[in-house]
Amino acid sequence: ALRPRAASSMGVGAKVIALLLNGYRRYRQWVLRLQGLTEGDVSYRNVASGNAWEEFCEQLKGAGSAILAPGAPRDALTQAEAYRYLSRLVRGGLENFVEASDPLAPRLVTIANGLREAPVKLGSDSPDNLYENAAIDGTRTYRVSGARGTVAYLGFGVQAGSYGAPGGLRTVSYLEASELVPAPPPAGARESGYDGGYIELYVAPERPAGALNWLQSA
Repeated sequence: ALRPRAASSMGVGAKVIALLLNGYRRYRQWVLRLQGLTEGDVSYRNVASGNAWEEFCEQLKGAGSAILAPGAPRDALTQAEAYRYLSRLVRGGLENFVEASDPLAPRLVTIANGLREAPVKLGSDSPDNLYENAAIDGTRTYRVSGARGTVAYLGFGVQAGSYGAPGGLRTVSYLEASELVPAPPPAGARESGYDGGYIELYVAPERPAGALNWLQSA
């Protein structure tokens, strides 16, 4: 009988925090408009002055303090594993949201698990899956194409928001490879390279004319 009440109170608390954060963002945007500035102007100033790097280091330091929080295991092995896990999260964040963050030139980057010696575990991801992520602009049109391959399961999805933002992380659209209409391989392609079929998928706010497969992006 206690668990439903605990879960309910946690849900209310999360909603309150989200509302407060959303209110703060709106207030900040209002102040910036009064000053004739944009979020981009502030970001530029923070980078040019070095404040952005200092804030990053301070936030990283704060994240590390969670490993020493009351109730956390204090043996050396567990502490070492915790710091190693934190370093992997930082690496994954830098790879995805700094090095591969341009929506005008998106590229797929492994954000969770993956074919590497030091995979990142995010929480709800399956250790048997390979997750690749690309930053896109929901107002633009993208084309994804290539060999289907022989992997047992293949899916494509568009997500918006983030875990820490109001509304959380939500799925805009999703398609499994079994739902896709096969497309003819490009001219001159070797048939042996497309034993599993050829995929052509458009990602856009509206379905492009003639598109066999479409994922809604906004």
